[in-house]
Amino acid sequence: MKSACSLYRDEDVVNCGEVFRYHIRVSNCTENTEVIFRFKNEESILLRPVYITGPFSLYVDCRPYQYDEDKEFPELIQFDADVRPEQHFQGLLKCNKNSWNGDCYEWTIDVISQVAINPNCTLRYSLELLDSSNSKTQFLPINVSRESTMDLWECLPLRPKNEVHLVLITHGIFSNIGADMLYLRDKLLKRGLEKNLNLLVRGCMDNVGKSHKGIEYLGTRVANYFIDLVEKEAKKYNITKVSFIGHSLGGPVQSFAIAHVYEQIPEIFEKIQPINFIIMAAPMLGVAAEMPAYASMALDLGGLGKTGRDLTFKHRRFFGRPNTQSNKPVIETTAKSPVFQKFQNRTLYANVLNDGIVPLRTSALLYLDWHTIDKLLVIFAQNGLNKNKETKHADNHTSSEIPELNPKSTKSFATSSNFEDSSESEMNDEHKSEEIAKDQENDELKNNESASERSNNITPINLADLIKQKKLSKFSRIQIINDSEDSENEVSDDSKQAEGEIQKQSESFNPPPKASALLSAAQFMFAPLPTEKYIISPSSRTADIILHDKVYSPSQLPAPHYVHRKTIKKLIYPKDKVHRKEERVARYWQEKMDWRKVLVVLQPDSHNSIVVRRRFVNLYGNVVVKNLVETHF
Repeated sequence: MKSACSLYRDEDVVNCGEVFRYHIRVSNCTENTEVIFRFKNEESILLRPVYITGPFSLYVDCRPYQYDEDKEFPELIQFDADVRPEQHFQGLLKCNKNSWNGDCYEWTIDVISQVAINPNCTLRYSLELLDSSNSKTQFLPINVSRESTMDLWECLPLRPKNEVHLVLITHGIFSNIGADMLYLRDKLLKRGLEKNLNLLVRGCMDNVGKSHKGIEYLGTRVANYFIDLVEKEAKKYNITKVSFIGHSLGGPVQSFAIAHVYEQIPEIFEKIQPINFIIMAAPMLGVAAEMPAYASMALDLGGLGKTGRDLTFKHRRFFGRPNTQSNKPVIETTAKSPVFQKFQNRTLYANVLNDGIVPLRTSALLYLDWHTIDKLLVIFAQNGLNKNKETKHADNHTSSEIPELNPKSTKSFATSSNFEDSSESEMNDEHKSEEIAKDQENDELKNNESASERSNNITPINLADLIKQKKLSKFSRIQIINDSEDSENEVSDDSKQAEGEIQKQSESFNPPPKASALLSAAQFMFAPLPTEKYIISPSSRTADIILHDKVYSPSQLPAPHYVHRKTIKKLIYPKDKVHRKEERVARYWQEKMDWRKVLVVLQPDSHNSIVVRRRFVNLYGNVVVKNLVETHF
């Protein structure tokens, strides 16, 4: 009976980082006709518990033609994030207005390999379409087309004869271009169709399974790919612009690649205009200063190979003279390249919460308006955010609305401006009342202290306050200086610079809570899935927001802290050397360049969700990808 009802069957294998996309079209049928699809992981059941060299599972989703992540949708979406060996996944293709494309009924099914490490691992699967009516007298007309990974990532620009904007994407550690960056690729091409942009989206696939080989090794391969790509595509297209987008480890890797290309062929960026340099949850300052001691030690000892040592500021060679200029940490030498000043826009996206893989300080280049961020987090925790207002505001953004990156540009924009302006008057009133109360309390405290000193001549010490003050000191010295001309428009306390240090602010301040690296790693494997309502109703996504969106200029940098340090302090503080390097690299990136810094709050697993690694597993990050695409292209 199954063979009589079968309309289509396909069997194939997918490697690490590969995807197959099926386009299914049904015509000449009545509405409410249903087609059954059956998917099966054909691998042996004995492979289910194997994870290190796998996992041997597949991700599958089915989307009706009319589905849009940014619009309300009346039908539940069918997907399975973990189809394990010998497991089945079955669903229905319903012929209704949700799947109607104007000529026929259409659906898209993505089949994605979940293998993360082993590039030689293959997974067998089968996909079958069946007529649910089981009719033997009437044949249901169906057409199925299939796109492979290379088909998807080598698509042509809209107008090959016109000027082309090349967009190069770089993946992170234990990741890949083909599957993990697919959602970002889809949204870029959709933006191109909507705005009639001539985009050519590409990504280097040569580094799959090689994340442990070091930033220099990976970056050199990306650089060679870019050079070869430009030479190859220049014969067919007129490439006039280029943008780079890197996620996680892809940030430092693409940075090294750009600097390497500029060093080898500097004229390439004269012929092709650099437009956007974008990094997403990227450890641009390494992780040595932000990770727990046990994690840093594991990386030092080769836990992630040469890449782990690069991220902890270790020198390129295990042996030899480490003080030579050529043997400086690769993260430091890359940041000094002048090529990044050529980009029209430099933007970073960073997770404020729930990212223990790449903490906020390193992904945001250290210097931020920390006190404003603290206030925004408090407001968000108490009142949430009106997502309808935020979405409407984001829809009005175009690439021309990105503020010019110049030393005087410090305006907030996107959601942070709405968020901050709506609460400014309330904060000012509260601040005034708090100041009056504090003045009264201070007078009482002074009187009490005077009496106490006269009687005992002893000043009591609160150990908890000392510990808290010590914890906050590392944030006070990286608090940016707000320009006086913008002080009336920003919800931020005045930060004054005196003798190279930021003075302590009188009000209480709580830094963002630090996420656990172990918990973040566990969330990667056992990420909580979005609810059905979350997937089909954008109005329900109030917990995932863009918290802060602002351009920071070099004039806002405070004086460096780790200069002329006393020897005793270098001995007392074991991480003094690491923090000194972290500060130095952060200043290399920002002393001569403006940066747009977009801070986001996403649900776990936020590190992978920020780029939407899997369409429905990591849909929490859709707000970030939407912002990136709409404000840069």
